[in-house]
Amino acid sequence: MTRITLQADSLISTLPTLLPAASPVLLSQQEAVAALLHTIHTTIAFELIAVNELSATSVLPVGWNDRAPDFTLKYRHPESSTTTLTIKILKLSNRTLIHGSNEQVSTPCGILEVQLIVLRL
Repeated sequence: MTRITLQADSLISTLPTLLPAASPVLLSQQEAVAALLHTIHTTIAFELIAVNELSATSVLPVGWNDRAPDFTLKYRHPESSTTTLTIKILKLSNRTLIHGSNEQVSTPCGILEVQLIVLRL
């Protein structure tokens, strides 16, 4: 198993390469959080499959932030083709909620884990 280290300077230098070339600027704190989470998941080998219902590759697609400040990112890991990781970032009043779930594609009730993080941004 390969060990992956998430170094802040490495993540920050990788982040701009994962933004669409047509609009590489982050306009809100929630966009920055979404882009950083995407960078982390890409670094640990997750494959982006959709952003806010738009099909996607490793680079965020043009229009990925059309629904800002709310985002939905969906990933699949190459070692588990039947599991989808969904991350939602929602702005509620003066708070930003981040939650994620792993869903087994092959089972009707497949939520394996849900975590909630509340940030004040």
